[in-house]
Amino acid sequence: MAASTPDDERPAQAVGWLGLDAPLELIEAAGFRPQRILADLDDAPGGAAIYGEGGGHPWMRATADSLMSQARNLEAVILCSTPVNELWLYNFLLSLQLRDEGAAFPRAELLNLSHEPRPSALRLNLHSLRALADRLAPGVAEAALEAAIAGRNRVRARLREIDGLRRNRAGAISGAQARRWMDAADSMTSQTWLDWIAPELAAAPLAAGGLPVVLSSAIPPAIELYEALEARGFRIVADDADIGSRAIGPDADGASDPFESLVKRYAARFPAPAGWSTEARVAWLLDLVQTSGVQAVLFDQPAWSHPAAWDYPTERRALEAAGVACVELPSGTPLVRAIGAREALASLFNAETAHG
Repeated sequence: MAASTPDDERPAQAVGWLGLDAPLELIEAAGFRPQRILADLDDAPGGAAIYGEGGGHPWMRATADSLMSQARNLEAVILCSTPVNELWLYNFLLSLQLRDEGAAFPRAELLNLSHEPRPSALRLNLHSLRALADRLAPGVAEAALEAAIAGRNRVRARLREIDGLRRNRAGAISGAQARRWMDAADSMTSQTWLDWIAPELAAAPLAAGGLPVVLSSAIPPAIELYEALEARGFRIVADDADIGSRAIGPDADGASDPFESLVKRYAARFPAPAGWSTEARVAWLLDLVQTSGVQAVLFDQPAWSHPAAWDYPTERRALEAAGVACVELPSGTPLVRAIGAREALASLFNAETAHG
């Protein structure tokens, strides 16, 4: 799913991560390469199938399978308490460890961060982050953490540049191309990615156009879905998901204590379905739609993913009131979903024209 990366980057020992609470700066400061763990829910069950009685939870099964396949290259994997799916996965791995059956998986580290704007939450978050640092590499130097913060802030500046390129009406890059470049930053050290992306951007391919849309997804959608949608007349110019636009988030303030700087940054990341109020989600999504200049939002909501579905009715009312069409992607292969989205949007626009 991610773009290719330099050969000299891959052999470095990595720390895996899943959710957007995982502090990539701390991983780098501890001397590791971050490795994003993405699950392919379309793959047939692999080694993790033996743990899924009755088929199991689709995301849990696919993620566990991905962890098993990468375990020998991971020093550990950081799981977060938000969203709760990761907490379930941590408890599953912990139960295997307690029974001496966890050898097929990397060591799991749980990071509990609160997104509440309270002094007690800041104290909890500082304790959680310092404890994680001690478990990854005891005695992480503040200077190393400050350097990692500065490096990841430079990465985010480039990510914002890439995010903006696909909204350029004069000749935008495709959403799939943006994803390849942006995803690569999730599994490379900051400086290696910055060195790699510079020539890539200098030779940026232009897209053929397409109707600008936002893709809102409860899980990181596969790039194959982007390609299928963009081959059928769409251009995904922004993402409301744990990748792309929403994943960039704010910079870390390098002026304060580096641990405090990190916890404030991750606690204040862009609103996600889990951990934020529906009101905050609606306000953020409306702003994304307005700044992106789109006429439609495509919603990707698996039946087993609850938080995003709870927000959806309110989001839809707010978007439609603003004149933005909402399309729910059907289940199936990327091709089936892309064709369904195109037909649904054409039907909506035709109905509006008929009633206009």
